[in-house]
Amino acid sequence: MKIGVQARLLAEPYTGVGSYTEHLFTKLAQDHPEDEYTLFTYKKVTTTFPKNIKIKVIPEKKWLLLASLKKGYWERFQVPKFFKNFDIIHHTYPNLAPGGIVTIHDVIPWKNKKYRASLRSKTYFHLVKKALKKADKILAVSQTTKKEAVKYLGLSPKKITVTYEAADPEYLRPANKNPIDPPYLLYVGGYDERKNIDYLIEVFSKTKHPNLKLVLAGGKVKNTSLYDSHNLQKSSKNDKINLLKTGFVSIEELNALYRGAQALINLSKEEGFNLPILEAAYAKTPAITSDIEVHRELYGNKVLLLTLNDPEKAAENLRKFLENKPMQQKLAATTKELREKYTWEKTAKAVRIAYGG
Repeated sequence: MKIGVQARLLAEPYTGVGSYTEHLFTKLAQDHPEDEYTLFTYKKVTTTFPKNIKIKVIPEKKWLLLASLKKGYWERFQVPKFFKNFDIIHHTYPNLAPGGIVTIHDVIPWKNKKYRASLRSKTYFHLVKKALKKADKILAVSQTTKKEAVKYLGLSPKKITVTYEAADPEYLRPANKNPIDPPYLLYVGGYDERKNIDYLIEVFSKTKHPNLKLVLAGGKVKNTSLYDSHNLQKSSKNDKINLLKTGFVSIEELNALYRGAQALINLSKEEGFNLPILEAAYAKTPAITSDIEVHRELYGNKVLLLTLNDPEKAAENLRKFLENKPMQQKLAATTKELREKYTWEKTAKAVRIAYGG
């Protein structure tokens, strides 16, 4: 079987979709050496793949001045003209090209209008929604994402198959020396509004553990107000908390940060899968996260769930965790179940079945 893959974000391996693309197709190619995979991206990549994967670089058009126009033109016109001689076309994220199999990681841009506030983003996501309705099949990374795709995108549930994600195998390996001394709680991710950093800091400050640090690994992924926590500096100053921001770090450094943390903490309001929770589980580190539907579905009682509408109650439950060693050990032990439940072997098998093979 010949599979053509719209793999644009393979050129951005630090993104969730980039990591998904690299590890999914590596595993598929290893498990099915009889298949041929061609991955289309817009600039050179350094990743080493199995022999039955070919990388095809299609540069964006320089005469288009705006980055958003370059991306849209590349998705809609440049790449699809190469899709004629494949048995399967797989788009690794929703884009402007109709048809094929499309992986949906979340529906946040359609669910939350703040992510399509400008005319350009509003137009783009409107056209992507139309393209999705012409897809042959949709792969959703969770049951929650499937349900929301039906609700917010008007897609038929019969068209959607759930294929769970997995984390980078690097987090299963022993880590290098940790650059930060414990004890600390670790947050991994961006600062955009839905990530709820202000609420996280408020809850952390109310636990009143003066020797405990809150480490924020990550940062702004786009230079707009939506992708910044407006009160981050104000909150840390007023509450006198022990806050450390690392910025973006390498995967090796992040593995060390996970393994040295007392727990991962993430109190986001909206997610499609929330990969850092699984990354922490791969590193045998317990997770504390928000009590929202997708977290209940994917992680359930294997994590500590905190309410999003009562910072006092959330802080009280966090304090109980911090002062209860048996509880910490129990949650750390349950990470084994998450490591066994979400693997690239299982993801690749589910995707291959969706291909019809």
